[in-house]
Amino acid sequence: MGWMASTVSMKRPVREAMVRLQRQIGKQGKVVAEGRDTGTVVFPGANYKFFLDANPEERARRRHRELTSKGHSLEIEEVKNELQERDKQDSTRELAPLQPAEDASYIDSTGIKPEEVVEQMLHTIRKRSKR
Repeated sequence: MGWMASTVSMKRPVREAMVRLQRQIGKQGKVVAEGRDTGTVVFPGANYKFFLDANPEERARRRHRELTSKGHSLEIEEVKNELQERDKQDSTRELAPLQPAEDASYIDSTGIKPEEVVEQMLHTIRKRSKR
C-alpha cells in the first residue's frame, strides 16, 4: 500500500492538487500534518517541524505488526526490504523528494514509545515558544 502512495505522489498533477488542498486546510490554522514532504514542500513556513526516523529493523517491526493486524501475511524481511526500496524511491525522486527540512527537529524513535516521541516534540515546542 505504501508503494501506491509513493508511485501516485510522483505524478505532478496529483502532487500539485494535493499540495493545494493541504495548504487550503492549513490556512484554517492549528493544523498538525504529517507526510514525507510536509515540512519541505507543503508547509515550508510551518512554525514547528519534526523529522521522525527509526532504524530499519524498528521500522520493519512496526510495519509488520501493522500489516499482520490487518490480516496480511508477510515475512519481516520482506517488509524491511519494501520499506528500504520505498525510502530509496522517495528520496531520489525529482518531485518533492523525501528529506528533512533544514529547520526540522530530528527525532530518532528507535526503541521509544509514541508517548515519548510526543513528549520530545512538546519539549521542543515549549522551548522554542519561550524565545
